Amino acid sequence: MFFKWKKSHFHNNNKVIIHTQEGKLLVNPKLNININFLGSNNLLEIYEPYLFERYVSIIFYSDNAKIILNKCRLVDCCIEICKGGILSVDEGSSVGGNIHMLNEENLKVFIGKNCMFSKIELWPTDGHQVTDIYGNCINRGNLMGGGYCNRKSCMDRL
Repeated sequence: MFFKWKKSHFHNNNKVIIHTQEGKLLVNPKLNININFLGSNNLLEIYEPYLFERYVSIIFYSDNAKIILNKCRLVDCCIEICKGGILSVDEGSSVGGNIHMLNEENLKVFIGKNCMFSKIELWPTDGHQVTDIYGNCINRGNLMGGGYCNRKSCMDRL
């Protein structure tokens, strides 16, 4: 399946950029994944070599979000990202499952080198905002995963 987006999304400054192994930049190429831009100024940045297996879907629900896939593998994966969010998957990592970065702005998830996630649901937030009396979000949960994760020590709060 080729990625789905309407021509109007190009005018909203949404981009897919692939950094080839030869040092070239490919802008808005066709890929075998489903990509939906529902906002503006979003960026999906991919570094070769990469591998997308089976069904991969990426949905940008709002504006100014960035996903960096650095020489990694996605298998049966759905990524959903909200306003100002940043997701980075580093070299040698493999993600099979879903990453939901919804409901709160500016969430960050960093998955380090050589991590493997299989059949997971990764939520850096509990799905709704809890604010203090001043309106500040008090239950946000940026995450960072280190290299060679195991079941007990995979993700740390930033």
